[in-house]
Amino acid sequence: MQCADKYDLPLLTDFCLDFVLKDLTGNGRADRCLLHMDNALTWAVGIEGVVENCLHFVDVHCRGVLQSERFAELQPSTLRLILERDTLFAEESLICRAVDRWTVAVCTRSNLEPSPANRREVLGELFYLIRFPLMTVSQLTDLPPNSGFWRQQR
Repeated sequence: MQCADKYDLPLLTDFCLDFVLKDLTGNGRADRCLLHMDNALTWAVGIEGVVENCLHFVDVHCRGVLQSERFAELQPSTLRLILERDTLFAEESLICRAVDRWTVAVCTRSNLEPSPANRREVLGELFYLIRFPLMTVSQLTDLPPNSGFWRQQR
């Protein structure tokens, strides 16, 4: 897509978009969906259709997306789009565990110790997109104790 945009090749743009959209129609493609969505957010053209289809896939296959290996590799902007969804129907505790895995992965990629303080730091403002009020007391107490969810950002 970047080459198609750079060299103004509309046929290549159409081919790339068709490929991505067809790739999203199969079952069990959570990792590929997240990869396509991450990539689409870097494109200058064609982003709307791909991101819209990816977000629809996330809505339909929410549990699989949250548990996929690729979830931990998401860019913060992609994670934000997912967490902002009103149509994201999964138990909030499952979302928290996925976000916790994401914070550990970000710390690791950034050569930071995945301490609670660092995990909370990399989570930043995304913390406020987690719907803690929807969780039961039991779900809240079952969150990983070292997650950094409860550590205030300074």
